[in-house]
Amino acid sequence: MFSQKQRMNSKTVAQTLKTGKRFFTSFFRGTFVVQDDFMVSVIIPKKIIKKRIHRNREKRRILHSLKIVLNGTSPKCALILSLQKNTHALSFEELNKELELVCKKIG
Repeated sequence: MFSQKQRMNSKTVAQTLKTGKRFFTSFFRGTFVVQDDFMVSVIIPKKIIKKRIHRNREKRRILHSLKIVLNGTSPKCALILSLQKNTHALSFEELNKELELVCKKIG
């Protein structure tokens, strides 16, 4: 997991969604704003994954994979990832490749 400083609160999420640059991949819709510190948030709608247990599990998988992809380096941005399709069927390697695409798009 990311540290408490690297997680977004609702005020930062609202501000980032309003003013950020948007990007799309096959599984994610994202928004980012360039800033001094790295912050991240993952949003999974109930339409995509119905049960809270499964949504939380996917959030943990995505955040863990993102931490591996970043490999200790943190871009200077606030990043919001919103799921478009269910990533449950993806293997961990495929999820890493998808998040590498996200990292290329943000900088």
